[in-house]
Amino acid sequence: MNMRRKTFLAAALATALASPHIMAQDAYPTRVVKLVVPYAAGGSTDAIARLFAQGLSGVLGQQVVVDNRPGANGLIGTESVARSPADGYTLLLGPIATNAIAGSLYPNLRYDPVKDFVAVTEVARSPLLLVVGPTVPVKTLSELQSYVKANPGKINYASGGQGTASHIGAALFAHRAGLAMQHVPYKGSGLALNDVMGGHADLMFDSIATSLQNVRGGKLKALGISTAARSSIAPEIPTLAEVGLTGFELVWWFGLFAPRGTPPDVVAKVNAASVNVLARAETKAAFVAQGLEPVGSSSSDFGKKVVHEAEVWGKIIKDAGIKAE
Repeated sequence: MNMRRKTFLAAALATALASPHIMAQDAYPTRVVKLVVPYAAGGSTDAIARLFAQGLSGVLGQQVVVDNRPGANGLIGTESVARSPADGYTLLLGPIATNAIAGSLYPNLRYDPVKDFVAVTEVARSPLLLVVGPTVPVKTLSELQSYVKANPGKINYASGGQGTASHIGAALFAHRAGLAMQHVPYKGSGLALNDVMGGHADLMFDSIATSLQNVRGGKLKALGISTAARSSIAPEIPTLAEVGLTGFELVWWFGLFAPRGTPPDVVAKVNAASVNVLARAETKAAFVAQGLEPVGSSSSDFGKKVVHEAEVWGKIIKDAGIKAE
């Protein structure tokens, strides 16, 4: 066999061996993709996932189905994705709570929020409102602070559970304002908000998406918003910094994650599809209607943000003494 023929056969064999792998990667996805939400249906994370999955299905050309796996304040569903095959067919729609804050809040966490995932893209951000029930005799932040100080240990704040936005927001607020309040965790933010509106709990930090309608309907009083600037969704509500809580800022974000080890080309394809969906006018309108700001960042930028947020919140949680009881 001459040298030319040997070279040709070697090249053909190499191509044959490589082709199935290349074709498999190029063909992704060839079946249904699961988008795990680590909370029950009906919450803010679930609402975002369902809006997002619909658009993603069209761009990827395969159905993206939302899989709710609630339990342990989002930790069970998040861990399940960390332990899933790294093939792009199981993704996570996770908030800052499970994928940045949890590592500092839970000492016995069974997954690493940073190392066990690939950050695909930041999907959305949401400000929080500090709201009080209609029976609480205050109309401003300063009045609330005076009211709590006049009733030390008697005023409570509701939350959707340990480590949630409502828990972290209120605990940070109490620490920064020097207030003594009792934490009353519920099995979901909807139940907590209902009790605030019903007068069974005094106050709450809640997503603008679920609180604003009740504020405008007179069922709640909004004392401030958690962002550095006023929201275009509710420009009439001042920031907490404006009304006396200098330097207070808390923006709750939601991101798309894949298990560690997911092939870079698969991550790149999901990222491109996600950015496409989040840039669409109809997606933006749907998100804004829910009180959300769609984002759509690069995998690299979002990965750096997750690392930074984990470090920042680790210090905040330690300094404020915030604990998951």
